[in-house]
Amino acid sequence: MNAGRFSSNFTLEGNFMKAVVEDSNHTVTFWQTSCSDCRLLTVEVRSSASNSEGIYLFSRRRQLKHAEISEFKSQAECLNFPAVVEMNPEEELCSVVRPRNETLRTECDILLKKY
Repeated sequence: MNAGRFSSNFTLEGNFMKAVVEDSNHTVTFWQTSCSDCRLLTVEVRSSASNSEGIYLFSRRRQLKHAEISEFKSQAECLNFPAVVEMNPEEELCSVVRPRNETLRTECDILLKKY
């Protein structure tokens, strides 16, 4: 997976953020959650080549309470997303570093390709 940079103008209106990047339309929707330090958002990308959607829960903490995760799973289900993927809070993020030409798949590679 290659990371890249891009610049774009975006519109923020209510709980929606919209942007056009090259030939794709991006819509980010921010949702309410009872988790006080969390941000819940869905991302929809539409282009002539492909379409994708994802739901994300970000927190400042490495480990969330059971009730917070349960709420997130319910919200994902209500929005018709597949079962959520939870990262193990005990493990380092992307702990395996791979050279560009190596095909080693890390947990992060697998998670990033899901969406």
